[in-house]
Amino acid sequence: MAPASPAPAVSVALIGSTVLLLGALALVGETRAGESATLVRDFLEGLTSIEK
Repeated sequence: MAPASPAPAVSVALIGSTVLLLGALALVGETRAGESATLVRDFLEGLTSIEK
């Protein structure tokens, strides 16, 4: 009896890895987007203090 082809397992592993990576990138992007208002405020406060 011939061994089964590993192609389906490899495909599932590649798809799973890709989904996991994209999920991690989405989480990081969401976190950064949530902090953007704070970063803008801090930046503007810094500019104001430099101008004084």
